[in-house]
Formats: sequence, structure tokens, C-alpha cells
Amino acid sequence: MSSLISILIPCYNPSHGWEQVLIQQYNNIVTLSPKTYEYEIILINDGAILPTEIIHTLFHTIPRFNYIVLNQNFGKGYAIRKGAFAAKGKYIFLTDIDFPYSNENFFSMLSVLESGSDLSWVVREDSYYNTIPLLRKILSKFLQIIIALFFKMPFKDTQGGLKGMNKKTLKILQQTITNRYLYDLEFISISYRNKLKLQPIIGQLRTGIKASSIPLKVLFDEFFTLIKLILK
Repeated sequence: MSSLISILIPCYNPSHGWEQVLIQQYNNIVTLSPKTYEYEIILINDGAILPTEIIHTLFHTIPRFNYIVLNQNFGKGYAIRKGAFAAKGKYIFLTDIDFPYSNENFFSMLSVLESGSDLSWVVREDSYYNTIPLLRKILSKFLQIIIALFFKMPFKDTQGGLKGMNKKTLKILQQTITNRYLYDLEFISISYRNKLKLQPIIGQLRTGIKASSIPLKVLFDEFFTLIKLILK
């Protein structure tokens, strides 16, 4: 009997050709996967304008495709939670629309979950920071210092764009309240406080992946979100 795996993908103003990347990466995962697994894709439209013909293509190309439309952009964390309530899989994976991390990372994470961990995510080595804008590198390192100082857990890198969990951990994700990028930090810190078994893995970016810049307004909002999480 096959086990279903849900892959949640939030989507807001994606780059040109994003649907071909999604289809290709889905096909890669299915091809490389043991036949004991089946996959569902849950695409969450976070207030974007996506051509109807592209969505039709995805419905006709991916056997288990679920499309959730949010009329307004509330942020990545909000979109992920909406998708999480629709997930039916034994395990649930979260990834960005460009599938930034390698297939090897995906299957390593699946192995970690099958071995009994409740939650896994990618942590980033120095090579990752050589590929991103300087401001984003500074902000990432600053956040890691804050996590080390205030969150009292052995993990300081929480923001990697690939995560996998079981249904027990999914319930914690559904209870988070952070709407944008720092939902990861809230989610992992709550999971740690609840004494779940957490096992991050080293992440490897796919060739050609480039991190985008973050708007100043979002950075401003995230600063106050960080303060709230510290005081929580």
C-alpha cells in the first residue's frame, strides 16, 4: 500500500516559467521516489494573478493537484497554514515555488522522517551565503544571532526553504500565527518547546537558484514580528 506525501507550495508573483519548473521537479521526485509513495501538490495562490491556462495545465499534468486561491496577499506563513489544512499526506513537505533545494535533500529529509523524527528542515552552510545579496546575508546572520541569544534551542538557522514533518507536527504548524517569513522561527521554536524530535539536514541549492531581495516594508514588519516572538 502506498503512502501519500503532501507538498505545499505558496505562490506570489512567481518568475516567468515557474510552472515548468514545478512540473519538472514534480516529475523528478516521482521518478526517483520508491514506488511505495504517492504525491499530492498543493499550490496556494497568495493573492497573485496567475493565468488560467497555466493552472489548467497543472491540473492536467499532475494527477493529484490541489489549488487554493487567497484573494489577498497575507504572507508566506498565512498561505502555508491554509495549505496545511488541506494536506492529506502521511508526511507534509513545504517548499518554495522554485524548488530551491536538491532532490537529494528531499529524499534525505523523507528518510529522516521515516526514521522517527517529527520535523526536519534544511540548514544553510557558508556556500549558500555566497549566492545571496549582501543585505539578505547580513539579515540572515543577524537573525541567527538573535535566535542563539533569546530562543534557548540548539538550532539557530530556521529559515531554510524546505521542511518536512509528520501529522503530529502539522498540528503545531496549523496553530502558528505569524503571517510572513518568520513563521518558520515560530513553528520550530514551538515544536522544540513541545519536545518533538527535530533533526535538520544540510541543504544544497540546485544549480542556478538565486535568492530574491526582500522589500523594505516587509523587513520593517518582520522586525516587529521578531520582537513579538522574543517576548512570547
